[in-house]
This record gives sequence, structure tokens and C-alpha cells, in this order.
Amino acid sequence: MGLYKLAVKSDNLTSGILKRVIVGNIDYERDFEYWLENSPNVLFEEDDGDTLIWVGRQVRASIGDTGKYPDLIGIDSSGDLVIVELKKGKTPREVVAQALEYAAWASSLTYDELNNISCEYFKSRSSFENCDLLQAFKDVFHPDGEDDIQIEFNRNQKIFIIAEEVTPIIRQVTSHLRTKYQMKIFCIEYKVYKI
Repeated sequence: MGLYKLAVKSDNLTSGILKRVIVGNIDYERDFEYWLENSPNVLFEEDDGDTLIWVGRQVRASIGDTGKYPDLIGIDSSGDLVIVELKKGKTPREVVAQALEYAAWASSLTYDELNNISCEYFKSRSSFENCDLLQAFKDVFHPDGEDDIQIEFNRNQKIFIIAEEVTPIIRQVTSHLRTKYQMKIFCIEYKVYKI
């Protein structure tokens, strides 16, 4: 049947008509990066109410003798680091290697390094009044004021590869990494619709 939007006049549902929604294109990966940054809860199942705290965007990751830049990094409610790599169009074969490089870099980040990255990010976003990752974590995940929260940040890394089309080879490789090696690597497809 397709996807439709209900258009109503003067809040009267009985006057509504269905207008077909068409797939649109966005010009840049960056557009979707902004949208995702503004909506951190969309990475998780809708019913679980989980979210994350973004702590960095396009942070320089020292990988070997080069610098690379993961699109977004965040912290989830378990204190695990979340790495997001966005692709426009189809996922290239190299995206898995790129994501694994980011995870290898991120796995060695200490709390102090994560806190420094977070402080820089928080300043640019004015998300939190102070530059303390632990306090931001408490504000988001334990807002009732439990001061004695014991959390170990960055025990695990979760990787999200997000693209308009995730190719079968990428699905197969990431599934293998999840089932055989218990890696937390996930693929999400997105489509942009014009209304």
C-alpha cells in the first residue's frame, strides 16, 4: 500500500485525506548526523525508553599513524561507549574495518580521556552546565540524585553502522561478529521521506 500521511483540516479527523509520502534524498551525511545528534534515543528499541549521552562528534581518533574521525560517540546507561558511523547510500565494504578501527581506539580510552572529550563536546552543545562526564551521566540516567553511583565507563564498546542501505555482505559480516565473537555491532537503515 505504501506510506501515507494523514492531512486534516481544523483538527477534524473525519475530514482527513491520505497523502502519499515519497522517499527523498538528503544532500549530505552531515544532515542525518545532526538529526541523530538531536535524537539520541533513536538507536534503541522504542519501547525500552533507553537513550544515551553524546560525548563527541568528529573526535580525532589516533589509529596507527593516522587520525580518523568517528561521526558520533556516546555513553549509554551501562557506561559503555557507543560509536556511530553514518554512510550515505549503500554501505561500502570498508565500513566494517573503519568501525572496528574506531572501536580499537576507543577501547583504550581512560575515564580522564573520555571526560576531556566530553568537556569539549559539552561546551559546544551547552548540553550540560559543567564539564564532568560522571555528573552528566548521573543527570541523565539517575536524576533522582543518587550520589553514590558506581559506574565503570567504557568496559565495552557498541558500534552502530547507519546507512540508507546496508548491503547483504555488511549484514552477514556484522552478524558473524555478533554471533561468533559477541561483538556489539549493529546495522540500521534509514530512509528520508518528503511530506
